Amino acid sequence: MLLIQNKKFNFGLIFPFALLAQIGAIAACAGENEPQNKNPIFVAGLDKSQEDQFAKNMDRIDREYLWIQEAEKHLSEKRYQDALNILKKAFHQVNPNNKDSWMVRRTLLDVYEAMGDRENFTKEIDWLIAHCQNEKTKKAFVERKQVFLNKTAPKKIM
Repeated sequence: MLLIQNKKFNFGLIFPFALLAQIGAIAACAGENEPQNKNPIFVAGLDKSQEDQFAKNMDRIDREYLWIQEAEKHLSEKRYQDALNILKKAFHQVNPNNKDSWMVRRTLLDVYEAMGDRENFTKEIDWLIAHCQNEKTKKAFVERKQVFLNKTAPKKIM
């Protein structure tokens, strides 16, 4: 859900992202790794500077989402290096130290898990656990980490 608010006019609108996409507010046309928003975004009640910032944020989210989609496609095809290359590009478009990097890090985690890469998996899941605000999700990440580490632990030779 997305809340669009403007204190000047004292109103707020709540839109599910799917609805925004259907009405064209988040429509994007993907190029070769550089998706671009071809539809301008107009939000009632926002002044021009707020509209521009909102459009920039939505364009960044569109680009990030399309890169993640592409990476997930490569992951499903077991093309891990291609998925990593796309995610690293996406990672440089977001602030890696705040919640903006959540979706990219979550997808990186899936790739590292599929590859069996303990070191990078641990790095990403530890970041996600540390920055997770939902206790149920945090617990799921802790459990996932334990299962993965147990599964990939070196075998003891007797």
